[in-house]
Amino acid sequence: MNKVLLTLIYLGFINFIHSQTNKENYSNLLSKKPEQLEIYFSNITNKEKRSKIAQFTLTEAKKSNNYNLLIKGYFTKLLDATHQPISIKYADSIITTANNNNDINMEAFGNLHKGIQLYYQSEHIEALSYYLKSQKYYKSINDEFYNLKIDHYIGILKNRSGNKHQALQIFRRNMAFFEKDSSLQLKYKSQYIKSLFALAESYNRNKLLDSAVIFNKLGIKKSFKIDKSMYPFFLLTYGAAMYYRNESHLGVDSLLKGGTFLEEKKNALATTYKIASLCYKKTGNDSLFVKYALKTDSIYQKHPKTVFDAKTVNLRLYEYYKKIGDQKNQIKSINKLLSIDSLIKKKHSKLEKEITKGYDIPKLIEEKELLINTLRNKNNATTTTSLIVTILSFITLTLLVYFIRKNLILKKRFKVILAETKNEKRKTVTPPETIIKSSELPKDVINKILKKLEVFEKSKQYLEKKQTLNSLAKDLDTNSSYLSKVINLEKGTNFSNYINGLKIDYAIDRLSNDSKFRSYTIKAISEELGFNNPNTFSSSFYKKTKLYPSYFIKQLNSKSKTQ
Repeated sequence: MNKVLLTLIYLGFINFIHSQTNKENYSNLLSKKPEQLEIYFSNITNKEKRSKIAQFTLTEAKKSNNYNLLIKGYFTKLLDATHQPISIKYADSIITTANNNNDINMEAFGNLHKGIQLYYQSEHIEALSYYLKSQKYYKSINDEFYNLKIDHYIGILKNRSGNKHQALQIFRRNMAFFEKDSSLQLKYKSQYIKSLFALAESYNRNKLLDSAVIFNKLGIKKSFKIDKSMYPFFLLTYGAAMYYRNESHLGVDSLLKGGTFLEEKKNALATTYKIASLCYKKTGNDSLFVKYALKTDSIYQKHPKTVFDAKTVNLRLYEYYKKIGDQKNQIKSINKLLSIDSLIKKKHSKLEKEITKGYDIPKLIEEKELLINTLRNKNNATTTTSLIVTILSFITLTLLVYFIRKNLILKKRFKVILAETKNEKRKTVTPPETIIKSSELPKDVINKILKKLEVFEKSKQYLEKKQTLNSLAKDLDTNSSYLSKVINLEKGTNFSNYINGLKIDYAIDRLSNDSKFRSYTIKAISEELGFNNPNTFSSSFYKKTKLYPSYFIKQLNSKSKTQ
């Protein structure tokens, strides 16, 4: 009986200690500011411990029914689930709770972090919309730090859309904020280390390698003291800098060392393996090049967000297999590249346009208004007027040059399309004799399908609505797998692009030669061509010609009037 009693007392004591520890964690965590919470969670390497603390803080916050604690409870859950889809749910909880309490400051905070988590899920355009929502508030209260933070994430999006030079300017400006006062580096530790990494990585992208090495070395040193979770990322970018400097043997060491810390960060791990494979390729170690290239592709199969890394390695693998005469693996690489290209166009083609519309143009207008207001406050009215006129003239001239240049480019494209129409350069049919040697299909099967496709194109059956791969395969008396392979390899595209391409070629020819057809509405033209709706027709026309059909028709009508 005494043993049982002692056991119960012991268990009770352990439970009390555990409870006190949790309460200590709770009070300690929820007294921290958001920036401190980010650093705290990033340095907890034990995932189970981090999840338990996050869940406990949210549970206790809900029990207390305290608004401020509840917001921090949701934020701890978001930090614990960062990079995972569920994190967006906790961002929404912050936004909803703040909105219900008329707290526009915390609502803006929630919008920013929802944008960040959407970016991690590769929802880039939607992420941008939440950044801009948040920015609207922080600009209204002139919060320098949070405007810097939003610029940071928009700079990352600019890198995604290919504007690496503009991104570098943003990251340089942000780093200047921290360099003007070293106390800001301590006050905003989390953002400082992220800004330092973004700048180092941006120097890599812009091939400013001396600066890249300096800032990567600084980042390795600082991250180890401030935020250990960023340490492997600096090793990664340092390894990349060594690769670009043709010091691949040094780059591999840093890359593989950093990779050991990145097992859970699949995006970063894919980039690590990609650059490691390129290092080995440069040093002539083909077996390790293939090994790490395939590791990168393996991550892509489960994590499509690594699509750009997968594109690079599959292109290099294709070149390697072609060099050694491995035709089977060449075809595999071609098929993957076609699939990857389709995904990139679908997910990323609108990003640059949205950044320009939502961020660049408003920023230009804001800077113009700021300059004008500054000049208005000067005493010398004559000088002020002169400077305002100069600035406005410069902006007007810049915009004028932009639109003139754009118009010249569009007209040049229009002339090229007309020339191709006359010379029949856009002819899609591939002669049966032109066979890709690496095809897995028998030569006679390919020739048979190509001859039937030639008839199909000449008879303009592609204008029929609801044309599918299966229905066409049935009409051509073959199977969809064979037909798909022939179109991919012989036509150099997938089925959908092949059909749309034929429709657009037909549209160009008919619009060029039939003035009555040009008088149709866009909707009527799209129906005539067998498209499901005018938007699909317009986007397909633009994809092939880089012109919209309305512009093309307008130029044709102008040309006919002058003749």
